[in-house]
Amino acid sequence: MFFFRKPNIVLDMFTDDSVIHDLTPPLPAVRYYPQWMKDLPVEKTKTSKIETTGDLIPTPAVTIRACPGIHNYFGNGFIVPLWSDISMKINPDGRFSFASAGPDVLIESHWPGQWSGYDDYIHMKFIVPWLASEKTGIEFMLQKPVWVSNDNPILISKMINAGGIANLRDQHSVHLNCFFERPQTPVNFMLKLGTPLVHIIPLTEKRVKLKTHLVSKEELRLMWRKKMANTFTNTMLTRLSLLKSLRDESKCPYKF
Repeated sequence: MFFFRKPNIVLDMFTDDSVIHDLTPPLPAVRYYPQWMKDLPVEKTKTSKIETTGDLIPTPAVTIRACPGIHNYFGNGFIVPLWSDISMKINPDGRFSFASAGPDVLIESHWPGQWSGYDDYIHMKFIVPWLASEKTGIEFMLQKPVWVSNDNPILISKMINAGGIANLRDQHSVHLNCFFERPQTPVNFMLKLGTPLVHIIPLTEKRVKLKTHLVSKEELRLMWRKKMANTFTNTMLTRLSLLKSLRDESKCPYKF
């Protein structure tokens, strides 16, 4: 009988910044299994009240440390940590501003007309300075990591995930989209270097291997340009889809 190992799928991630590459690279999510969860006992004792007698009886109960769903969560995918300290200010009128300890921090906000219905929130996109590429076309879920912190109330309750699913063969960004509750008064807070920022979860049962690469600025620029079309609305346009749309247009009976 012969056994064949399933071939690895490789997720390649590129940056032109040696400090980011060496100090804050993406890592398997299990490396971010939180210390506070490790410190929890697997089992605690709770008090249950018997309604008929009013007696209080101690009963055992497991904690989230024993939850298989959480173990599987940290056993899948890769986490991109924040590559710089960021000090932020959120204003009630929807404006935000930030100061960073490093030069490679960019936080954008989409035009509100693109996300109407979230009037009580402020949209932010953290531009991740890594280009991601995978050749087979499997899909990846991109989201804000959860369970990684229990001591940052801003990160837990105010920074609301707006994740998505991406094919990293045809597009290469793993930016974090999120919403912040619009505050009643200005809010100042700090996101620290190394904070888990984006969880990249492969939607496949096959094993996925992560490789990081340090490249030159010109190499990285050419990689970004390779897939991006010069359009306002369809930056994912490929050569084949463009040719197909032109052929379909040419079939119009009123075209001269």
